[in-house]
Amino acid sequence: VQGAEAAAAAKKNGIKVIYGMEGYYVDDSVKIVTGNADMPLSGTFIVFDVETTGLRTDRVRLTEIGAVKYVDGAERARFQTFVDPECPIPANIVELTGINNRMVEGAPKEAEAVRKFFEFCGDGVLVAHNAHFDTRFIANKSQKLGLEFKPYVIDTLEMARVNQRYMTVMG
Repeated sequence: VQGAEAAAAAKKNGIKVIYGMEGYYVDDSVKIVTGNADMPLSGTFIVFDVETTGLRTDRVRLTEIGAVKYVDGAERARFQTFVDPECPIPANIVELTGINNRMVEGAPKEAEAVRKFFEFCGDGVLVAHNAHFDTRFIANKSQKLGLEFKPYVIDTLEMARVNQRYMTVMG
């Protein structure tokens, strides 16, 4: 009965059934990777995260940038800097991130911190969980500083979402 149902469904939808073969649909319109780079996965990857004074990329300030550089799959370097946001850090953000005003006292200002981050990254591929937020924030700061920011980015949050949808289909 299953074969007959598959054949009828396939015929109705203009699909040729190949018995004994499994296939899964993956939504390839999801932007997991952005930018232009022709490089193997054995290249240089910078896994990074930013902390800020809030969620509005056009209004808030950086409080920390952290990153780890991998070259050919091996950790090669680490980068971490607190950033002086030049404003008080809201209590809810202190609770969320653990970063308080005393920790950022004397830290580099945003311009210096972003420039040092760019020097650390070089031409490496950026990798972040919810990269849309982190890269949009860095892009906003870069534009204000007159720095070019056109990275190749991999978003592990979108990868996880695709995997979760796949696993749900698999049951």
